[in-house]
Amino acid sequence: WDDLLAFLADRYPAAKTLRAVNREMADAYIRHLQVTGKYERGIHFQRTGRRKEISYLRPAGSISAKTVNDYLGDIKQVFTTLTPDAGLPVNPFAHLSKQRAQHSEREAFTAEELQLIGQRADPFLYPLFAVGITTGLRAGDICTLRWAEVDLAGGWINREMLKTKRVVRVPLLPSLRQYLSSLPRSGELVLPDLAAMYHQNPTGI
Repeated sequence: WDDLLAFLADRYPAAKTLRAVNREMADAYIRHLQVTGKYERGIHFQRTGRRKEISYLRPAGSISAKTVNDYLGDIKQVFTTLTPDAGLPVNPFAHLSKQRAQHSEREAFTAEELQLIGQRADPFLYPLFAVGITTGLRAGDICTLRWAEVDLAGGWINREMLKTKRVVRVPLLPSLRQYLSSLPRSGELVLPDLAAMYHQNPTGI
């Protein structure tokens, strides 16, 4: 909703109320999502309780058909609910149909490409890369990993997965054990900065 408001404010500044939104504006916004991606590209994150801020621009580029469909469905529902009170003759998004998802095969990185990513990863990406490439854990499970789940001496990670609630036991490869051993222990979380961002803005991760 905030992304739509930002789009309307810049492209159609005269549209101050729901009643002013028409099909042309609806078409233009959904087309922007399909071709360019989200209108608001700026991401800003501030960790609570500490003076630490992360700001960056989301790269331009199209987003998946599923994401566009999610945006369209949510916005359409808002207008459907508010159309009578707003005095709109018709929901301006009602004529828009969901896209058919395009499924494509994902190719794995080569060993050389993975080595290059590891060498050039910045401090934000490297922890995700280092843990992910050796364990196969999802981003959320990496960000919220706790020291109590890491057995450095025994060489295991024992983790209840966020998505499936299934407990997994993942071996610690020597490179990951060495990396985790080098991290400071400032609390119960292995990667506290990533955990804080994940809880506030998981898509930013």
